Amino acid sequence: MSVLTEAAGRAPTAPGIYVFLGTDRELLYVGKAANLRRRIGDHARDQPRTRHLRRHVLLDAVRTVVWEEHSDEESAWAREADLIVMLKPALNASHADQERDQYVVVTTGSKHASFDLTATPHDCGRVYGTFPHLAKGGFSHLAKMTKGGYTALLRLLWAGGSPDRAAFIPARIGGASPPTHVEAPVAPELRVPLHDYLSGRSVRLLPALRTAMTAADIPAYTLAALERDVVAALDFFELAPRRVRRLRLRHELAPGPVSGEVMAELLALELRETVGNFHLKAPGPVPG
Repeated sequence: MSVLTEAAGRAPTAPGIYVFLGTDRELLYVGKAANLRRRIGDHARDQPRTRHLRRHVLLDAVRTVVWEEHSDEESAWAREADLIVMLKPALNASHADQERDQYVVVTTGSKHASFDLTATPHDCGRVYGTFPHLAKGGFSHLAKMTKGGYTALLRLLWAGGSPDRAAFIPARIGGASPPTHVEAPVAPELRVPLHDYLSGRSVRLLPALRTAMTAADIPAYTLAALERDVVAALDFFELAPRRVRRLRLRHELAPGPVSGEVMAELLALELRETVGNFHLKAPGPVPG
């Protein structure tokens, strides 16, 4: 009986992430599943017949299969994306090359604020992150939602701060790809709610922006699009700022940004607590 077949027989039918380890318990691959037993069973059936070289190498190299159960499929795919980007398993070919460090730096002026996306934050403003799924090249489902939600936030700030120009959203924030630099009007009374939003503390910024927009004479079709942006910005809050805050609180870190290196170390620690010890290749964190 193969390792994969034996593991499929033991695996639960719950959603979760599964991990393939090699001979020395090197982390080879992380995947997600709506049903762990079925997904691992699919790999077992593929093992003797696949002709795809990379897949053949992966399945033949597996010596241990372990898993982490989740309450739903959504949390499983988010966990999978985080682990691939941060731990860079040897045979995950998708978004393992994505940069770990991606910060939002907000610098406020008298009426406007500048928003910079950068891997090396400067000291001129408040720094939030790391939000690795905002990085250039990220194309996972999580990355698409994170990028789309962040850009939606920028549109809401533009519309809420300049209702008379809400129908003329700048092209650089008109799509789903976030700009590396943009300026948007942010009223003084919105600066604390904006900080709380990007810190993962509260979404009270969004109702405040909605109130500002509905009080203005914005065309109905534009207002409908901005309402969709409110939903997307709420998704961004849950997938990026709030998740960073929860990680900080779980590990009792001080308020402020969390570097990609530290986040990788903490995620590796959490994974070891559920699946046991494993070995990472550089540039992953050194096993504890």
